[in-house]
Amino acid sequence: GKIIEDGSIQDLKTQNGYFAKLWHMQQEGFLPLKFSEVFLKPARFFKSPTEVIESLEFSDKDKIQILRTWKFDICLNTVQTEEKLSDLNDIEMTKEINKALIYLGCRI
Repeated sequence: GKIIEDGSIQDLKTQNGYFAKLWHMQQEGFLPLKFSEVFLKPARFFKSPTEVIESLEFSDKDKIQILRTWKFDICLNTVQTEEKLSDLNDIEMTKEINKALIYLGCRI
């Protein structure tokens, strides 16, 4: 094997890497994510598009659907609040989602 992360428990929990994911799973009772729940509100289950890509629980096809839903949710929220996509967090998240979709072989 090889060491993939190094640090104190507190540091590793805040880095959102493999240790943090395993720690979170242990705290939550190892319940697997259900596509039907994640698909409805991806932002509730993932902090970043990279987490979607790294998820071992879903196929690439599922990941693409999750990312597209997440992007749609951002746009829908923008329309509902009658604002432009000006929130820096939304702009950056949309860019990250687009990068993740390209990584999975999608055309944007």
